[in-house]
Amino acid sequence: MKKIYVLFMIIASVLLGCTNEQNDSSAFSLQISPELPQAGEFELFTVTLPNDLEAEKVTIYLNMEGMDHPMEGTMKEENPFTYTIELPISMAGQWYAIVRVINGNEVVTERFDFEASGELSNDHEISKMK
Repeated sequence: MKKIYVLFMIIASVLLGCTNEQNDSSAFSLQISPELPQAGEFELFTVTLPNDLEAEKVTIYLNMEGMDHPMEGTMKEENPFTYTIELPISMAGQWYAIVRVINGNEVVTERFDFEASGELSNDHEISKMK
């Protein structure tokens, strides 16, 4: 009975370890500068691709869950694996970014969640910021 328990614990440890690695992996990374974006400000979004992921185009879509404050754009290639764009954040709260890396018929999509702080900004204020 003790041997079965030890074998079960080993198998469970291996399976749990593999599951965690898969959940933590992403095809690429997104950095936001500053790390805590401010409402009413244009913030820098940077996508870094691994060396084996080629892109003809990288797009980003921002919004709040259950809200209608979308921002989107095509990111500019800074070097072969780094893409950037500055986009405004209209209000504080929980946001998500959907990044699409497009290469011919191949599309890799990742979702990233982030939080913004500050006061609510209206569209008129955002249009005057830049």
